[in-house]
Amino acid sequence: MKKLFLVTTTILISGCASKQINSFDGVREANHTMVKACEFLGNVNGSSMIPGPDYVYRCKKDAFTKASKIGATHILWLSTDNQASGQAYKCL
Repeated sequence: MKKLFLVTTTILISGCASKQINSFDGVREANHTMVKACEFLGNVNGSSMIPGPDYVYRCKKDAFTKASKIGATHILWLSTDNQASGQAYKCL
């Protein structure tokens, strides 16, 4: 019984952890150094209408998709609080 409780608790706790995303649709997260020699394509914003533990994940995924549609290869995040805001770059 104790073993069942521990396994169940572990599964429930791991299910509450938010998802991480650092690339999607061929676009990668970047830092200032990575995009220094790249072409700036524009600002992108991602949002989600669904609240919950995966809210930031869905916002970033939306921003990655928008960056991909304008030909970006990298995104430099400006904010990932209430929405995902970033700068899209095309790097060779």
